Amino acid sequence: MASHLLRQSARRLQQLTYYHHESIRNQFMNKSRTSATLASIISTSKGHSSKGERSRCKFVGNGFTTNVEHDGNISNTMLQTHDGDMNSVIRVADKDLKMQDLLNLVKLHGQNFDGQQVKDVIQLYRQLTVSESAQKDLGDIDIKPFFDVAIRKAQIMDDKELVLSLFHLAKSGLHQNSAIMQTYLRQAENRMNDMGIYELAVLCRALDCLPKNQQVSAMLQAVAILSVDVIDNAVSPSLLASIMLSTYKLQPLEVREKFETRMVASLHVQKNLELNRIWHIFNTFAKLGVRLDPVLDFASVHVIRHKNIETATLMEILAACEKLDYYNPHLLEHSANIIADNVHLWSFSEISTVFSAYSALKFLNKPLLEKIANRITRMSKKEPEKFNDIINQLAVCARLLSPYGMLNVHPFPERYLVECIEQRTLELLSTVLNPKTCGYVIEVVYYATLMGSFPVKLLQFIFSQECEALILREVDNRRLERRREMVREIHRAVNVECNEKMKSKLQLNAVSKVLQIRRHLPDVGKLDRKSLLQLSLQDCLSSVLGDLYNVELNVTTDMGYHIDCLVTKPQNETQNSNSEESKKRLAVLLAPDSFYANNSLEETNNMWLLGNHVAKERQLKKLGYDVIWIPVRKWAQLRSKDQKLNYLKSQFSLNM
Repeated sequence: MASHLLRQSARRLQQLTYYHHESIRNQFMNKSRTSATLASIISTSKGHSSKGERSRCKFVGNGFTTNVEHDGNISNTMLQTHDGDMNSVIRVADKDLKMQDLLNLVKLHGQNFDGQQVKDVIQLYRQLTVSESAQKDLGDIDIKPFFDVAIRKAQIMDDKELVLSLFHLAKSGLHQNSAIMQTYLRQAENRMNDMGIYELAVLCRALDCLPKNQQVSAMLQAVAILSVDVIDNAVSPSLLASIMLSTYKLQPLEVREKFETRMVASLHVQKNLELNRIWHIFNTFAKLGVRLDPVLDFASVHVIRHKNIETATLMEILAACEKLDYYNPHLLEHSANIIADNVHLWSFSEISTVFSAYSALKFLNKPLLEKIANRITRMSKKEPEKFNDIINQLAVCARLLSPYGMLNVHPFPERYLVECIEQRTLELLSTVLNPKTCGYVIEVVYYATLMGSFPVKLLQFIFSQECEALILREVDNRRLERRREMVREIHRAVNVECNEKMKSKLQLNAVSKVLQIRRHLPDVGKLDRKSLLQLSLQDCLSSVLGDLYNVELNVTTDMGYHIDCLVTKPQNETQNSNSEESKKRLAVLLAPDSFYANNSLEETNNMWLLGNHVAKERQLKKLGYDVIWIPVRKWAQLRSKDQKLNYLKSQFSLNM
């Protein structure tokens, strides 16, 4: 029995190699070719061993693990592969593994490698080229023998091994016109007709890593044609996502719909989908700029099933939701609960990325925002140096403040939270400014003004010629217009809410290209939904107020505020024009769903108005207007005119 076990162990240790006294020795059994998965120990001698010292090596083979002890000061390295996983990596236990060790292994056993072993070695090569230490050594190492072996073995690989090898070679940054890349590309091109869904998906990911020249474009077009015949049998959403990412825009409309239907079906069938595959789905649609709610809804269900989600994964999923403008209250609530339970593990930079998504999607979670605000204020007071080291980017300042300004959340102590972010932004202004970082400064000031704070030094920068020049250098038209609009809103808020002394410091009278207000005149004679709502509101207001008041539609004030219905009292000849009664004005404003936090819309009587509209109300009151908001959702629920009249009377009694 013992001899049988010894013979069995000897057969399994055929792949063992290690270096001792700078030479190769102690090769087990023979050098015949084996079909076992490459799982070798590369052991490098670190010097002469002391007598009696022993080291233990762990050998991982095709489904077995063996421990071997030997004398000498040996650096042990374990390579482990995972079959069938496109995202698998070879794990290296010894961080001191060098590229030369890999090349020595290839020189010794390369001629006897099968396709699987060549794929594993290429995968390890990719892993080593990523590390900085390996990149420093590459200049002094001749890796041509390694490439020669890989080129000769390309023909004996099966389709799966071939495309996985091509993927790792492409990720390692090799030039597309190099001999090894062209060998594998041409082999893949010749075999494409016989590839299945898995191989085509891996091929797509490999081609995505390469420059889009004529060869790559032609291969992607071929994949787009071939994928139509194989997607009916696809059960993996991540494989479908990989093919969609590369070929979706090349497909006709009917094929796109086929992909979408199959993606929904595969997500519905899957019960326990790994998070990295779910993230891949979100990331795919974000890169495509295509929002398919049925697919994202099923993917969100899979995310919610996971109670513990890595920080980076959750950030990427929320960033994709922000880019797609995809609002899922259950997904966002689940993410907020995860962050609240592990808030001490999240850095401010990571939290700022999540806050950016919450602001864009208008998702309100007061407990989380208050918890983060308390953490910011506590750290800035007790550990100011650590606070400054952590919040070291203008982008972080802008994103941290965004939900408090945009979602109209005033935590305690509100003033200190705003001031510490403003102060840190001012300190970071000394860094190199460009259009991008200038935009973050504008965002900080905009969110601060929404909360009623007006930082003088930051405002002086906003209205300076330097800032204006940086804004106008922005090449993205959407981003440029957004920043221009923010500067206009800041300018208007300062004009309305600040005193004359502060206005003189800021030189608001200077002519600026950025501050040119574009007035959009309504189309005469055009009746859209909003115009019909305004006419309905005007009719009801006239019925409630009678002839005592005038009701005007679509009024724009001198400061540029738009008022849906302006109610004023007509002035009599005997009435003093300076009397309080003659000055009384009522601004009735229609508020669609977009004016409120998304997760407050279900509570019709307790909808949460967003920060920019709260600021508008505050500024209109400064100008002498009373303000009444009429939620469009509530107005639409009132079927009869009597119901609408009663609702308006109740609003007047509360606001006048």
